[in-house]
Amino acid sequence: MRTDQEELFGKVCAQTSKVPLGLYLKILMSLGGLMSQLGAAPELLSLWRNLLIVFKLRSLMIFVPQAFFTFGATRETEEDLLRQKSRIQWLKAGDCNSSYFFKAINGRRNRSKIHSISGDDGFLIECDIPVKNEAIRHFQNILGCTMPTRHGIDTLSNIIDNVISNDQADLMDRDVTNDEIREKTWDIVGEDVINAIQEFFRSGHLFKELNATIISLVPKVPNPSMMKDFRPIFCCNTLYKIIAKIIANRIKPCLPDIISPSQSTFVAGRSIGDNILLAQELMRNYHTDISCPRLTLKVDLKKAIDMVD
Repeated sequence: MRTDQEELFGKVCAQTSKVPLGLYLKILMSLGGLMSQLGAAPELLSLWRNLLIVFKLRSLMIFVPQAFFTFGATRETEEDLLRQKSRIQWLKAGDCNSSYFFKAINGRRNRSKIHSISGDDGFLIECDIPVKNEAIRHFQNILGCTMPTRHGIDTLSNIIDNVISNDQADLMDRDVTNDEIREKTWDIVGEDVINAIQEFFRSGHLFKELNATIISLVPKVPNPSMMKDFRPIFCCNTLYKIIAKIIANRIKPCLPDIISPSQSTFVAGRSIGDNILLAQELMRNYHTDISCPRLTLKVDLKKAIDMVD
């Protein structure tokens, strides 16, 4: 028997999975199918022209411009679709560039595909499945984190309780309202989304379907040869982003009392340039023999993506 929480999150997940199909069916119903119209439009135009020539009825004359307009509109729609999929600047030409854009789409897919990659041991990995497994292994090592223990959570809770006031705690622990959700999103957000978000804050449980994230790999160098040469871009679920934004905005007023001023990443108004200037000031005249011997270590955090254990 499904609980209320499963009903709320399951309803949102089901609607999300149906969106592409629903949009596709809507396009088919409104346009009659783009590819079908492309094949039928010239035949329909030729049919009305032949009927007009054979029967010579004035009542048929209104159908010829309509068929011609439909033919032109479907061709423009096809070109616009291919232009978006090819992601190149539109060629301002009068003729149809369908074959050109199909070649551009296929060329972009071939350029985006990772045909081979070198593992950490230096061996070359080829074929789709081994390359995919290497990508999964690489990012599991980087993004994987140990689950916090109950003792660690209690310790952190005791520290925070001693730092923030009761008013600040009540501000962060208050119920999530519809206005707070719509403030971070849009007015078009439906009741199902609002109910699912509010249910998360009531129960503290998030469905794993909403915690799924697509990782898009962007090359950091012209010819990447290893997985470390790719920059991961995380495409999170929309509900996950809304929940994270609400939590972040509630914690923001309390951050100055929780963190240290040296944690510049979490200090409002700070930029990466501040750290560069600070490093320059620390290293200024560092080579002179005016004080006791010193040692400087430059540490690169390989795991500095989104979280560090």
